[in-house]
Amino acid sequence: MKNKFIVIEWVDGSGKATQTKLLVENLKKDWFSADSISFPAYWEWSCRFVENFLNWVYGHPSEINWYLWSSFYILDRFEQSPKIKQKTKDNDFLISDRYSTANFVHRWTQFLEKWDLEGLNKFFDWVYDFEFDKAGLPQPDLIIFLSLSMENIRKLINKKIQDNRQYVTVDWWLDLAEQDVKHQESSLKIWKEFLPKYFKNYVVLECENEAWEILSIEEINKKLIILIKDFIK
Repeated sequence: MKNKFIVIEWVDGSGKATQTKLLVENLKKDWFSADSISFPAYWEWSCRFVENFLNWVYGHPSEINWYLWSSFYILDRFEQSPKIKQKTKDNDFLISDRYSTANFVHRWTQFLEKWDLEGLNKFFDWVYDFEFDKAGLPQPDLIIFLSLSMENIRKLINKKIQDNRQYVTVDWWLDLAEQDVKHQESSLKIWKEFLPKYFKNYVVLECENEAWEILSIEEINKKLIILIKDFIK
């Protein structure tokens, strides 16, 4: 079996970080060698532009050209690419907690909200060329998106609001939460309807049961293991 580089992407609250850790553990139990990596690579030298951007060091995010701040995330991965290649070489599986795919989604929402499909396609071409051609980043063998319905995403956002109301009492917090809902709606549409058209090795894994209840951590992981084993057959 050729060594596999697998990326796990997610919507907020689907437990992607937990799934990455558990997936590596369970692959090892099945006698595979496995390791993981995470992006953005917070607290690493390569991530300094991303961290500065997120902390508004360069000004408000709306003031920064979107092509520029997409580059911050690409350079983070570029700096980490030797580590990706080495870990992939040393293991049957390298599992990445988020990767290049998120760069397409979170910048594409601007075009989708305006229904600017021409701009969306041009931006995809620019990012793809930068990431995989000019920067030469390793391409994943499989991209798995852990999906939830908007109904459950809203519930998770509302829970986040309630959890933070004891610390934040000003009304702008609710405005930000509403903006988050709108962003998640656009993002989910891109994850489920657009990206499968652009990546042949892309799979949507639903994380809910027939009653629209979020699956347990163990249930989601079992589905992941089955999906990966089917992929390597």
